[in-house]
Amino acid sequence: MTKSQIEAQILGLPPEERYQLAEFLLENLGEGQQPVPSWHRQVLTKRLKAEDENPEAGSPWPEAKARILDSLH
Repeated sequence: MTKSQIEAQILGLPPEERYQLAEFLLENLGEGQQPVPSWHRQVLTKRLKAEDENPEAGSPWPEAKARILDSLH
């Protein structure tokens, strides 16, 4: 399986499952890594809930990135 295929599968998961996967990956980066602070988890949980409640509120990454890059010129 390619990286692109894995990414597509991840993006197809419900937000809560993506959060759980992100949490798993962060916890398993390797020895010497700092644990995720509880306030990070709270922020992520809040943002996932907001996304679930209003999925159209945000912008796709390519659009957001273009706006950011345009604002730098």
